[in-house]
Amino acid sequence: MAPIKRRDVVGLLVAATLSGILYRYWLSTPVLEYLTINEWHGVAVLVTLAVSGVWPLFKWNVSTLVVGFTAGILVAGTWLEWRSQRALPSSVGAAFQLHLESFRSDVIMLTVAVLFGGYCSARLTNSRRH
Repeated sequence: MAPIKRRDVVGLLVAATLSGILYRYWLSTPVLEYLTINEWHGVAVLVTLAVSGVWPLFKWNVSTLVVGFTAGILVAGTWLEWRSQRALPSSVGAAFQLHLESFRSDVIMLTVAVLFGGYCSARLTNSRRH
């Protein structure tokens, strides 16, 4: 088994932090009151594709992006649910469950978008180097 590289850890932390911040604002920005649910999803997918599109330019693995991005989304969503005034879960586990019950399809959609965007961008940047 190969040792874990510092570069991969940094990439994972960057992806998790970036996605956590973006997801937190995506769920709680007041401007979202003026968007339809489809527009709301469209904005999220476009931002996710933009992030995943520039990721390979930093020469980080796409798998690091996907794992970090998904972890950031899950942590940020759980944290928002736990801090929510409308539902006061008794534990972090309960907050995690409530978040997944409410936003399971969004988490899946964003994970697929980051995987697709990262893969396509990695293929394009690798083909340009050869």
